[in-house]
Amino acid sequence: MTELSSGIEVRGERGGAKGRSVHAARRFEPGDIMARFNNPAVVLPPGPRALEFCSHCLKQQQEDTPVTEKLRACTGCKTVAYCGPACQRANWSVVHKFECKAIQRLHKTKPADQPNWVPTPVRSAAQVMLRPKVMEKFEELEGNVESWQGREMVKLQLQARGVVMCLGGDEASVDLLESAFQVLCKIQTNAFSVSEDETDGIYLDTTLAMMNHSCSPNAMVQFDGRSASLRAMAFIEPGDEVEISYIDETHPKSKRHESLRSYYFDCKCFKCIEDLDEYQVAQKDPRVAKLNELSATPDIERFQHPQVADKDRLRQAIEVKKLLEIYTAQVRHTEPTAKHKWLRKAYKSASWFTENGRWAIEPFAQLLDKAAVYYGKTRGNHECALAIACLVAYEIEPYKHPIPFHNERIRGLTAIANELSHTAPEPEKLVKLARDMAAKKKFSAAGVRVLVDLDQVSMCQMVLSLINAYKDRTSKVHWDDVSMIRWMIAEIESLPGRDRENSLINAWIMDPKGMDQFFRYALVEPLKALSELGKAVLEVDLGEDRDLSAN
Repeated sequence: MTELSSGIEVRGERGGAKGRSVHAARRFEPGDIMARFNNPAVVLPPGPRALEFCSHCLKQQQEDTPVTEKLRACTGCKTVAYCGPACQRANWSVVHKFECKAIQRLHKTKPADQPNWVPTPVRSAAQVMLRPKVMEKFEELEGNVESWQGREMVKLQLQARGVVMCLGGDEASVDLLESAFQVLCKIQTNAFSVSEDETDGIYLDTTLAMMNHSCSPNAMVQFDGRSASLRAMAFIEPGDEVEISYIDETHPKSKRHESLRSYYFDCKCFKCIEDLDEYQVAQKDPRVAKLNELSATPDIERFQHPQVADKDRLRQAIEVKKLLEIYTAQVRHTEPTAKHKWLRKAYKSASWFTENGRWAIEPFAQLLDKAAVYYGKTRGNHECALAIACLVAYEIEPYKHPIPFHNERIRGLTAIANELSHTAPEPEKLVKLARDMAAKKKFSAAGVRVLVDLDQVSMCQMVLSLINAYKDRTSKVHWDDVSMIRWMIAEIESLPGRDRENSLINAWIMDPKGMDQFFRYALVEPLKALSELGKAVLEVDLGEDRDLSAN
């Protein structure tokens, strides 16, 4: 089901010591596309929202879509929809000609008042079993059937009955039910974006499913509709195993291993064996120096963060556990006052992280993301939101994701550009915030001077230009707004009286090394100063209960 390029190869065999694995057939550098996967075994939109997505290209229908461009439901099963005749014909050829009547058969067994959608696991398993060639490919996959029998037996048995009903088979057939059960187990084990929630969409390619996990992965999978790309995230030599992360690899070891339980293995990567945190991994990462030459954090000596003493490692683990408990008890507040109260409680309980400069350790890092969203989106205080976004970009993301064009680094830069677009029209507000923090002895006079001299429009232009420079090395799925970024750059360039600034910025784009001094003056130093301002904002507002959110 996969169009393998000459860049990767599958080794090993099912049931072996390590099972199947994927290896590089040639050398790759970070950002390189290693392989593309255009013909997955199963790709489905979210079950109850299936009519909001084209069932072939997975394009989602927007609320403001004109009537003439709205998706059209299949007239047979009325369960799937398409954006046009081309996608409908393509999907019919690939799978829907097999499943349309099967779905109708299942609908006949439902009460009339129930909606016409099929649970994702049931529909995906039926798609597999209705196509012999796909079923043959599934024979190569691990399903951890014995483990699922002990964990989700009743749920999977009910789903298996639904699959058999789709197939029009005998619900009393032990063999057919067992076959459906095994397929369901393999889907649960190998599909991307599967969770306990039956409403999630999934993507399953039988070659991608053979890739092993590491909490320090050298590659990542990126999706674009019904296609997927395998992108190198490290320097990979011929013969090296290509590993991805099944989970958020920046979480603490205890949280990672909890998330990996559903895959039924214990991770033995060097990060887990040595129980390294994000700072320690960054210290060992050979990618840091070369790749961060063109980044908002080019000073690689920052990555040589002091090692944590054994006694502090224990204390860090205790503090992580304490903060995780607060997150577990968190109520999803929508009211601003309640959000603010929770942020203050969490921040005060996490004082060890700020006192020891452990900003990048999860779940503390998540707290800052939540704070940035609170100030910017909830309260409309874009000066505070900008400062915290810069704190995240300077003190957190470079350690969690040393590659500067990692999706999360790009997302962080985008957040900074967005906040600058709000603060630049009234630059005096940011200066006032800086002076207020300095008056409270929380921010330095030198930092105030940097922000007084800051050209926020130029900083925004440079951040956008940096994002644009990474466009070919990051995930396409995050680049739906690339035209907007270019439009924003063009708009800034067209502002009157900016000929000198445009000339300097364009010179930097053409020759980053030659314009390093300008780059540091216009972007790196302001980012650092704003990061320090973000620390002051957090301490004053969340730590000392002096409300800044409404300023």
